[in-house]
Amino acid sequence: MSADKIEQTRVIEQTRLQVEATRLREEPVEATRVLNAGNVELTLLRTLNGPAGEKLTELPPLPNPRYELLGPVGQGGMASVEAARDAALRRTVAFKRLHEGVQALPGLAQRFLTEAQLTAQLDHPNVVPVYALERDAHGRIAYAMKLVRGRTLAELLDEPLPATRTARREARAALIEHFLKVCDALTYAHARGVIHRDLKPANIMVGAFNEVYVMDWGIARIIGAPDLCAADLPVTDAGLGPDPASERTRAGDRLGTPAWMAPEQARGETVDAKSDQYALGLILQQMLSRQRAIPGHDLDSVLAAAARGERRALTGEPAALVAILNRACALQPARRYADVAAF
Repeated sequence: MSADKIEQTRVIEQTRLQVEATRLREEPVEATRVLNAGNVELTLLRTLNGPAGEKLTELPPLPNPRYELLGPVGQGGMASVEAARDAALRRTVAFKRLHEGVQALPGLAQRFLTEAQLTAQLDHPNVVPVYALERDAHGRIAYAMKLVRGRTLAELLDEPLPATRTARREARAALIEHFLKVCDALTYAHARGVIHRDLKPANIMVGAFNEVYVMDWGIARIIGAPDLCAADLPVTDAGLGPDPASERTRAGDRLGTPAWMAPEQARGETVDAKSDQYALGLILQQMLSRQRAIPGHDLDSVLAAAARGERRALTGEPAALVAILNRACALQPARRYADVAAF
């Protein structure tokens, strides 16, 4: 196919998506499917006005519960993760479900469903596999996925540096290998038209056998599909554990985690694959320096620094490596690498 024909096809598809997005905003239907140019499909939940003005959200029908819950694994702002036993396949999985009461909030329910569907369709060795969409015993939406036994990249970076130069060199080489796998996952996701929007060390899992998974696609979106639920999300911190607010995922007009935001993301502007690339650059700098790249000690100062594109100076590294980071983290997206593969 010629370049002109490919471009014509792309323009036609983009126009179709724009028309579909407009239709979805204007027509109140219970649940609508939308497909982007990368063939990623989502179910978009719609809020309906009942006869008395009552608002309710309809979820697509789901199978009956099939998992025996074994105990908590993690806790988030809108969902919890528990280990669960799949009686039929005789394996232990991670079972993620919405907190009680959250399902009634259309925006949060949409985010959760989007996370499950996007993650399931990103069939890549470095994206955690999703096994099934379910309901728990109380009817709350949930999904089962691979239970990753390991540590987050954030936990690995908190470990003391090895004592010897040789051991430090080996540890750095291992981290770089992990990072390259993360880049592979994002290259694949971007090719499918999906941007993550919340890349950070806490959302990268490293398994006991050096498996690497990009986790938590809760605020990801597909390019070309309407981001219908953004306006329904309150501005809130929804992180795990006692992390400072600047290191937690925030929902609202600026989706993401302030300490790993691209400047345009921190300013509440439109983000794309190059915003993910910027976050990857921040992660790489943190891997090299063992400290967070964006300065600041509270939410406001971190957000302000992120919006200006400020980063801590990276010292003691080869000039070529610093140049690579500077380009990936350029203030203007147009000055960054063409894509993550080029980075």
